[in-house]
Amino acid sequence: MTRTRPVAITLGTLLALALSGCTGGVETRAPAESNLQDLGQTKYAVYLSPPSTDLDAEKGSQGKVLLFEQDGSYQLVETDGMDNGLFAWNEKALFFSDMNNDYKIDDSGLEISPSPKTDSQNGMFSTDNGSSIGVYNDGFIENGYASQVVISSDGKSTLHEAEGNYFITSQCGDMIYGASRTTGRYTPPGELEKEPMMFAQLTGTKNGSEHVLGSSNLATEGAVVPDAPCVDGSVYYLSDASSQSIGDQPKPVLSAWDTRTGKYTEVPLTNVSNDEPLMRDDGTGLPQLGSASIRKGAIEWYGAGNAIFTTDLKTGETTHKFNVEGHTSQASSSQAVFTPSEVVQLVDNNDGSDYRIIAYDRDTGREVSRTVLPGLVDEFSNDLILRGFAVRP
Repeated sequence: MTRTRPVAITLGTLLALALSGCTGGVETRAPAESNLQDLGQTKYAVYLSPPSTDLDAEKGSQGKVLLFEQDGSYQLVETDGMDNGLFAWNEKALFFSDMNNDYKIDDSGLEISPSPKTDSQNGMFSTDNGSSIGVYNDGFIENGYASQVVISSDGKSTLHEAEGNYFITSQCGDMIYGASRTTGRYTPPGELEKEPMMFAQLTGTKNGSEHVLGSSNLATEGAVVPDAPCVDGSVYYLSDASSQSIGDQPKPVLSAWDTRTGKYTEVPLTNVSNDEPLMRDDGTGLPQLGSASIRKGAIEWYGAGNAIFTTDLKTGETTHKFNVEGHTSQASSSQAVFTPSEVVQLVDNNDGSDYRIIAYDRDTGREVSRTVLPGLVDEFSNDLILRGFAVRP
């Protein structure tokens, strides 16, 4: 029998967990109360974890996943911790991971699968067949940089290493792709300082390793994008085309990689609403977007000035749509998730106010719903950092 360290609680009250089955290395746990045997009315998920420097694979319960209902009540699953812990959530199940396990919650309850891995995550995805795919930052190796790609299915996980540091990841159909600075054998001779960007297929390859489709000296990393949108075979994100030197003003561009040819293209952004900058020169407030950001020939994103913007995919013309309540800065870390019809923001303004989750209509900016999370600021110790945030599809 595997360990039973992760537990579920609701509203701070610990609930006993009963072992309901254990086959093939999978431990399925169901809470003692029948109304907690599945996601129930859960609408939002939040991942809290210490940074990787404070994580210890042998220490146990270091991270927390909170599952909120609309009224602010929640269940909590303790995890072994994952820096930048992320979620994948489809119509059937919610998926997340820690350093030692992979987690799946569906109508059958909570399933925990042993899955040792590194301690920092770059991407998390799910497939229609009930599998999850995680991309993790494994750090520097002898001749380059390594990522781990973990596929978890039917209680079993497989791990393979990929050359590169994929801070930009995307799902196109059943395939996972990533953009990274070139490292190791992919760095062109004499260009160690330039480090061109490369674009790679990370799953479904013949040898199980990465397959680099193309590279570009023009491309830059930009913001961390763990779920970049993929439309018509191209992966999109926003980046800064400036030299990124101290005092250099940002030059925001819409970046795109073609998954068939590996070709990189970019379109400069122009602010047609006003003269306000679309990116901050202090490096904060970087654009946030997701797999559902693109619609009607434009990409919508949360950026500088605490606003929602829309950018035409062909022209780069960018329009201010509406402001939101959350801030992003060196101290505050509000997050935005785009659904087909809403922008849902987890507000963390670092001002002592309660965390809150606010849903806005993507067309009008009208507030659709608000969930206040009273006491959450004080309930957890200072070593826990707000990481992943997800909205039920």
